[in-house]
Amino acid sequence: MASAEAAAEPPCKKSKGAPLPAKFCAVFMGSSDGADPAYREAASRFGSLLGERGIGLVYGGAKGGLMGAVADGVLQHANGYVVGVIPPGDVVPAEKRHPGLSETVFTQSLGERKEVMLKRADAVVALPGGPGTLDELCEVVTKRRLGQHKKPIFVLSVNEFWEPFIDLLRNMEKAGFAPEDTSATVINIMDTPEELVQSGRFVAATAKPSFIDKLALIKVHDRKQLVARSKGKTAFFTPGGKREAGESDEEALLREIKEELNVDLVRSSIKMYGIFQAQAFGKPEGTMVRMTCYEAAYEGVPSPTNEIEELRWISSKDMEQDKGLLSITGEMIVNDLKAKDLID
Repeated sequence: MASAEAAAEPPCKKSKGAPLPAKFCAVFMGSSDGADPAYREAASRFGSLLGERGIGLVYGGAKGGLMGAVADGVLQHANGYVVGVIPPGDVVPAEKRHPGLSETVFTQSLGERKEVMLKRADAVVALPGGPGTLDELCEVVTKRRLGQHKKPIFVLSVNEFWEPFIDLLRNMEKAGFAPEDTSATVINIMDTPEELVQSGRFVAATAKPSFIDKLALIKVHDRKQLVARSKGKTAFFTPGGKREAGESDEEALLREIKEELNVDLVRSSIKMYGIFQAQAFGKPEGTMVRMTCYEAAYEGVPSPTNEIEELRWISSKDMEQDKGLLSITGEMIVNDLKAKDLID
């Protein structure tokens, strides 16, 4: 159950400022500085290198320790963009949150916090930290081994901080409790921030594509999803659209859904569902769309507005019977809803 604080806060707040980056890096690390000053120096430098390259930071949202150092490093740059993912309770109380967050996402649990960070990220990095950092790193490694994601994982082993962990993994491999190549192929060990950001796998994961950024509303009723079709188009899409200059996700979603469905979203009910990225429908090869999807309740009955030709409630069976029914991201969303047993 969500804490009173989480219930009182909006699920996502976005500050005006830097544009949304095309790529993000999730960083797990300690909320203290640690005993060695080199830890904070490396964290600050790594954050600065992210900001310099226009790569967004997704992290735990705190202002202290290595967490604050990385965020400060990113925000030194004009286009620095930092997403803080805040769980309920006293993990990151309001007074300990970084004041410069570009976007704040509130989750219902620590588990959801990790899921959101992994979904938002194109690469994952672990800096020195404590048991919480170790838990986060182990989870993304396990999910990578299970095929649940393909995002590269790095550890910044400042002064050989992560060597005991790598030794433990190697011992697990020798003892037959982990695949033999886990330590060698799943985890990329880096000694310096510069080495990390210049590595081929990190560069490939964070290279900027030709990119279209959109928001969308996922609405399910009677085990069917609501989709819309614009006038003159054949394929249906998930209702939503693009942010206008200076708009937060919440403001843009409220406006777009009113324009397309003629209903008013209940602001307090808006919560993130997930992010889907794929080749943009009807665009040149290599043009990607990144769709940030939210769930929300609304007041009124959806009806087509001037720009919408048709609304339809669909199931996965409808998609299977008509291969041209949806865009690629639309198909990804339907498959995800089906996998979660939310639609037929």
